[in-house]
Amino acid sequence: MKSSKLVFALAFLCAIPYCRGQGTLILGHSGSVNPTNEGFSLLVSGSPSLTPVMNDQGYNAWSIGVSSGLDIAQYKQALTSQQVDTLSYGWILSLTLRVGEPVNPADSGILAGFGGIALEFGAQANGDPAIELNNSEYISNGGGPGYHNYQLRFDPTTDLASVWLDGTEWLNDIQGSANPTSLIWGEIQRPSDASYYANWSEVSVLAAPEPSTGCLVLLGGGALIYARRKYLH
Repeated sequence: MKSSKLVFALAFLCAIPYCRGQGTLILGHSGSVNPTNEGFSLLVSGSPSLTPVMNDQGYNAWSIGVSSGLDIAQYKQALTSQQVDTLSYGWILSLTLRVGEPVNPADSGILAGFGGIALEFGAQANGDPAIELNNSEYISNGGGPGYHNYQLRFDPTTDLASVWLDGTEWLNDIQGSANPTSLIWGEIQRPSDASYYANWSEVSVLAAPEPSTGCLVLLGGGALIYARRKYLH
C-alpha cells in the first residue's frame, strides 16, 4: 500500500511543472518602445515628459516624468472577449520599473491597474521600493534602489491575488477579478506639484495555461496506477 501511494505521489509531483507551463503573453509594453505603437491609447493632460530611455542601469525603458499635479499620462488597452476568456484560468500582471525620486506611493500618481486591483509605486529616501494597495502602504525594507519586478498573480479558484517582488511572494489574499477588461498604467492626477518620474521597462499581462492533454494523462495515469495496485492488494 505504501509503495502504491508513493507511485501516485511521484506521478503527481512530476506532473506539476509540466501542467503549470510558462503562461502566454496577452498584451504589454517592452523596453523603450512608445506604448502607442504597442496598441495602447494615451490620455494626456498638462505637460508630462514622455521619452525613451536606453541602457538605464542596463534596462531600456519608457520614461514618464511630471512636474505638476495637473500632469497626467495614462496608457490604456482594452481586452478583447477572446483575451478575457483566455485569462479565466488565471493571470499575471508583470511590471518592471524604476521610481526615480523618493516619494510616498500615495503621492506619486505612478500607478498600474488591472483586474480590479490598483498598485501605486514609490521609493524611500534610501531607494527601498514601496507600494500603496487598498489604502495601505507597504515598504520592502532592504529592497534597495533601482529597477524592481512586481507581479500580481491571480488565482481564479480562490478569486484572490498575491503580490510578488523580484520573484518572492510579498503580499497575499488580495481581492481581484477573473474577468479584467483593460490594463491601465502610467501617471494619474496627484495632490503634489513636486517633480517625479518612473522608467517602465516592462508592462505585461500573462495568461496562465489551460490544463493540457499531457497533464491530464500524467495525473490520470498516476491515479489508475494507484487504483490498480489498491485493488490487487
